Amino acid sequence: MTAIESILSSIAGLRLCIVGDLLLDVYESGRVERISPEAPVPVVIHEQTTHRASGVATAAQSVRALCNRVDVVTAVGDDEDGRLVTRLLEETGVQPDVVADRTRRTPRKTRILAGGQHLVRVDRETVHDLPAEDARTLTTRAVAAAVAADAVLISDYAKGVCTPGVNRAVILAARSAGVPVVVDPKHADPQRYAGATAITPNRRELREFARYLNCPADPPGVSAARLRQAGGFGWVMATRDADGMLVVGPDRAFDVPAYAATVLDVSGAGDALAATLALCLGSGVPPERAAVVSSLVAGLTLRTLAHKRVSRSDVLEAADRFGLRGTSDHSAASARRA
Repeated sequence: MTAIESILSSIAGLRLCIVGDLLLDVYESGRVERISPEAPVPVVIHEQTTHRASGVATAAQSVRALCNRVDVVTAVGDDEDGRLVTRLLEETGVQPDVVADRTRRTPRKTRILAGGQHLVRVDRETVHDLPAEDARTLTTRAVAAAVAADAVLISDYAKGVCTPGVNRAVILAARSAGVPVVVDPKHADPQRYAGATAITPNRRELREFARYLNCPADPPGVSAARLRQAGGFGWVMATRDADGMLVVGPDRAFDVPAYAATVLDVSGAGDALAATLALCLGSGVPPERAAVVSSLVAGLTLRTLAHKRVSRSDVLEAADRFGLRGTSDHSAASARRA
């Protein structure tokens, strides 16, 4: 059995807990036949409406076929969109625990598409932290799910679920139980996620962390090292699109290439990477190997516009394509100094 196969086998029986924001995506598709006489904009003749769960659901769906169980703890508005997106999440085989907040609208992103082109997006949302009572309820449920899991992902979309209090309680409980916590961040204050096992900022988020820490001119490796120290993180795994991933730990730093043969849609890659990383760390996979497998899974989500569920066979085929399946030491992760 190769190293990649061994890792996939080790995560297959795991239970992943994801805490974060749940969003509803609406796709209004049609065709353009003329320009509006009212303004220089296309008139879209509607043909189809599609609804999908996103936000925390994206991470959950991407790895659902790779592990035994995915539990999602989240909050939505007490509205029709909230009930719809919860049902959509349930239909994917994910176990959702949803708090209904009467003070908010469920976040909805409506995209207008024509001829395969994205014309415009309209967001409808009410963004604020959960009310105190709802926050207590969600925290209790999230902590219970976290300590029962093998790995935890905090998926923060800055819609009000991942408050400092919720994050702190989940990270403390999980780490006390020996469960690793990975954070996919949105806010620039590292103390908001302090003590997590790993954090996965993208290129823009790493720059925002650097500005917050008053080191905007530092090279990425130095910024990542400062971030790791400021938040007390075990690892910073910064994604850089086609440039792959920069990984900085307590005693070493290295780069991992991007593994993507086809790029149709970049959305969801970071979610898949963070969820896979959590599973790998939960099974005791060393960070170097965890980073490579996570990058492989992230690359696989780029090849499709929807239904971004990655299977074991998908990962093995990708490993073959990039010459990784036969390796035992994952030399693709090149050690270097930060």
